[in-house]
Amino acid sequence: MARLFDDGQSEYLARASVVVSAAPFSVACWVKVDDLTIHHMLLTICDKASNNNRFQFYVEKDANKVRMQAKTDTAQFADSADAVLANVWTHCAGVTSGVASRYAYKDGVPGAENEVSRTPVDMDNTNIGCIDDSTGPRTFISGAVAWLSIWDVALTTAEIAILAKGVHPTQIRPGDLVAFWPLGGRHGRNDTDWWTGGLDMTAYNTPSWVAQPPGLQYPRGIVRTDWAQAG
Repeated sequence: MARLFDDGQSEYLARASVVVSAAPFSVACWVKVDDLTIHHMLLTICDKASNNNRFQFYVEKDANKVRMQAKTDTAQFADSADAVLANVWTHCAGVTSGVASRYAYKDGVPGAENEVSRTPVDMDNTNIGCIDDSTGPRTFISGAVAWLSIWDVALTTAEIAILAKGVHPTQIRPGDLVAFWPLGGRHGRNDTDWWTGGLDMTAYNTPSWVAQPPGLQYPRGIVRTDWAQAG
């Protein structure tokens, strides 16, 4: 299974702490959006006290590209080379190797590097499916998310391409993997950080479940007894 979010119901996942707070880091997930007229927040790290200072990883609404963004007083971002299609499972990734380097990937293919320096500070919450700043939760995703993962290093283009083939995130730089939220599948229907167990998410407004992307590759040993809940 994968988590399914309805923007009309303001559905999202959140935790009241930051998973990473500065570059370098990388984020990746599988996404299927169902509306190309809105922004779809995949992962945000925000400051509840202001509308500035946040990292945003999302599918933007103008050209429907994957975007990796850092915002202080103004935003700087990198977009993927190719656009996301509606109702198609897509592998999305973002990499920031420093305060002046960020890339966005769609299905393993990067766009151009953004090299303008931005250093967000004072973030205090992490969200899947929305922004949560001084305005409150907003800009909700409409669609499904699976296998969202964060590393505290800049993954290479070759490593992102491997992930886009359906390789399990724990097989890529496991020593640098900070959190892995499968959001279903053989890991069960839950919002647990399966990798460390310490960065679990809480669901708000009852997001539901759909079938996970086809072709995902599970390492040996990932077996659950609650198969009725696995997708």
